[in-house]
Parts: sequence; structure tokens; C-alpha cells
Amino acid sequence: MIRAQLRTLLSAEPDLEVVGTGWNGMEAIRLVHEFEPDVLVADQDMDDLAGRDVATHLAVAGMEIRVVLYTTNDAEEALLRERETADWALDEESIDALMAAIRRGRMPQLASGIR
Repeated sequence: MIRAQLRTLLSAEPDLEVVGTGWNGMEAIRLVHEFEPDVLVADQDMDDLAGRDVATHLAVAGMEIRVVLYTTNDAEEALLRERETADWALDEESIDALMAAIRRGRMPQLASGIR
């Protein structure tokens, strides 16, 4: 449900284009390789790979993409706050906080890995 709601919200923004929606980390990686978006919004708590692991994989693969990590887990929140390699947004924060994280820099395309 969160993925569908987020896709709807982001698709309504005139300056953003959602180019794909993945069900898990591996699907998010595949979509990034396929569409080469500027930003990936990834759930930190995906079943197969954590969002930060997806970000690491993409960096090692040489993909130039910003990753915005999203979580509803308090323990994961603490980890995300410590990381400087990815932006993050928390479920209890407003959609404005998520949009601000997504819009840092110029981003015409967006891939969503939110589960």
C-alpha cells in the first residue's frame, strides 16, 4: 500500500517522473540498471536486501544515482541517521521531508524501490 501511495504522490509532481516500481532490492537494482534514473527511493527494510545494501551495490557497480532510504523501523532509523552516503526519510515525517530529500539536486526521473 505504501508503494502505491508513494507512486501516486510522486507521479502527481510535474517535475518528477516515476520510471519503475520494484517489489524488493534485487528488482530495484534491475530497474536502476534498466532505466538509469537520477534517484532511487528504497525501503531500508526490504525482504531480500536492505536499502543501504542496494545503495552499496549500485555504488560498487559504478551507477551514478542518489539513493533516498525510507524506513518505519526505529533501529534502522538510528543507522540511517549515522550514514552520510544516502539521504533518508522516516514514515512519521511529512511527505514534504521525503520530497525535499528526493529533490536535492536536479532529478528529472525517479525509480521507486519502496515495498
